[in-house]
Amino acid sequence: IPSTPLPEYPPYHFIKTILFLEEEINSQVPLMTIRTSLYVLLTVILINVGILAYNTIKDTQSQRTDRIEQILNDSQ
Repeated sequence: IPSTPLPEYPPYHFIKTILFLEEEINSQVPLMTIRTSLYVLLTVILINVGILAYNTIKDTQSQRTDRIEQILNDSQ
């Protein structure tokens, strides 16, 4: 095991926290349960981010389309 500490930017800190929590809870709960619930949580978050991004892009595009139609109508 390398003795050099991990750099302290968020991902490593996040992973260390998860590993620490896994070790803590492992005595009461099987490890797979924690890992599975973490993966489920991450998946749900990713899906939500994806939906948000999709809706934002869709809104922006529809606004752009409306604006183009308005400009075309104004120029006639």
